Amino acid sequence: YGVIIVDPKDPNAMPKADREYVLIEHQIFENPEDVDSMTANKWKHDAFNAVPFQYDPVHDEHATQTLEAKPGERVRIYLVNAGPNEFSGFHPIAGIWDRVYPSGNPKNVMVGMQNYTLAPGDAATFDIISPTEGANALVNHSMRDA
Repeated sequence: YGVIIVDPKDPNAMPKADREYVLIEHQIFENPEDVDSMTANKWKHDAFNAVPFQYDPVHDEHATQTLEAKPGERVRIYLVNAGPNEFSGFHPIAGIWDRVYPSGNPKNVMVGMQNYTLAPGDAATFDIISPTEGANALVNHSMRDA
């Protein structure tokens, strides 16, 4: 998987971010070449950047990667839902998205969102003003996928 980020021509189209992270959410299948499992939606894990729970210290005390921020910092997250099958209810635990840019377009802006749903193959850009020091947990709030 990969992500292409195109910055807007107007440098003031979006507020300046203090930190930026790129995430790709996807399902992991036992055998990635088993098309029948994919079409039957028989996946093993839902993951961000290939590893389940690596960014989520709330649900995995051994999380190896955390998305760090200081209180008051604007953190920007570029998220692609690579699927192939599941929708994502992207949610910051104990937080509110300050701004959500559907399809990453600064002309499409939503403010004060708790959760945002991405279809498979869709993408969005998310800004949050970090409420706490350290790790901020992000989940797919469709909890069977979290």
